[in-house]
Amino acid sequence: MNTKINPPEGALLIIKILQQNGYEASLVGGCVRDSLLGIEPNDWDITTNCLPEKVIEIFKDYKVIPTGLKHGTVTVVVGEEQYEITTYRTDGTYSDGRHPDSVNFTLHLVEDLSRRDFTINSMSYDPLNDILFDPFHGYEDLFKGIIRAVGISKDRINEDHLRMLRAVRYRTRFSSSLTADLFATIRENSALINSVSQERIFQELYKMASESGSKFADSIQLLKELGLLKQILPEIDCMDQFPHTPSTHPEGCVWLHTLAALKCYGGNGPIVNLSILFHDVGKPLAYTNTDKIRYLVHHELGLDVLDKISERLRISNELRDTLKFICKWHMIFHKLLEVSDYKLTKLILDKNWEILYKASICDDASRGAELFDKEYWEEVDLKIERLKKLAAEKSKFDKIKSAISGEVVMYLRNIGPGKEVGRIIEKTLEHIINEGLDIENDKEKIQEFILCI
Repeated sequence: MNTKINPPEGALLIIKILQQNGYEASLVGGCVRDSLLGIEPNDWDITTNCLPEKVIEIFKDYKVIPTGLKHGTVTVVVGEEQYEITTYRTDGTYSDGRHPDSVNFTLHLVEDLSRRDFTINSMSYDPLNDILFDPFHGYEDLFKGIIRAVGISKDRINEDHLRMLRAVRYRTRFSSSLTADLFATIRENSALINSVSQERIFQELYKMASESGSKFADSIQLLKELGLLKQILPEIDCMDQFPHTPSTHPEGCVWLHTLAALKCYGGNGPIVNLSILFHDVGKPLAYTNTDKIRYLVHHELGLDVLDKISERLRISNELRDTLKFICKWHMIFHKLLEVSDYKLTKLILDKNWEILYKASICDDASRGAELFDKEYWEEVDLKIERLKKLAAEKSKFDKIKSAISGEVVMYLRNIGPGKEVGRIIEKTLEHIINEGLDIENDKEKIQEFILCI
């Protein structure tokens, strides 16, 4: 088997210095796993039997950051890159289900690797001597596509409840499968995820959403099968109980529609994936009384649901607003050719427009190729491209908006405030855009239109 890994010069230098000082040192964890798969690691972590205080002393000529001395970790800066160096350790009890109450340093690498979560993360590699140390057969599991706990699954899950979500993420990221034992353990203990902070739960969900739409759909499906989705996103978990539209049968449920829409997204943008996941989050509320009228406003009902989800999961205000924007406007694409140019141009100018477009076309494509109206979307695209040219001249659009005020309309029509004023303004703005009128040179034509409309 080919296990040759070529880390950056900084990592090699650190390992060389530690070994020259009489210590063991090797790469460990995710960087070994990813490198074996041909994936460029985000971080290059190093493990050693050298105590942290001694590491600081050995690298006194470098910038050293005492990242986590309590847990045996220091960071050494080589050039512009940072490398975490952690001393071999064993963990004490995990009373909070997330962090060890204490750690004990050890001289044996195998003891350090035995405390880790999954076998694919429990390998170390000495690049100077080209030695892969794999006591738990992680290499074999990695290439067979198996996510297996190190040792007893229940022990690993009880130590750190977040590992349940990591197992799901690794399973879909690496197109693997969970061992039957690990699957059963997570399913039996899914409620334990509630002990994990909501921020960390959402971070894992966001990482899942950073894969392709199809893989994210697989993650969401597996979360449901394991009982985890009911714990972290009950608003999504319940979607299998509600039809996609008032006329569909139960098997055409919101749940299957949402998964299908995700699978139509070929990119790996986490915000697009999350927008698709949440775009119909208001439909269960719309069907509380099987009311067709409420179905027609499910996009509005979803806004309050998203506020509650965002507050619970500590989602940033910026992302919350994006998710709400897509939820609010995704229905507009069903009749976009009937939308006024003025209203659509305002949407095109929004920073979330491209996300809305991607999520909406996936929403429509989820019905299948036989129902996807290609000609309709070609017309939609032509209209959008035409209005994008105006949107690109934002100063011109703003000038048009500011020139037609309610005061002007009320004066010319001799009417008071009300909905009629707003209707006239929108129709006038659309007329100006469609006819290519100039605010300065076509004042009389614009006023004539206001008087006649």
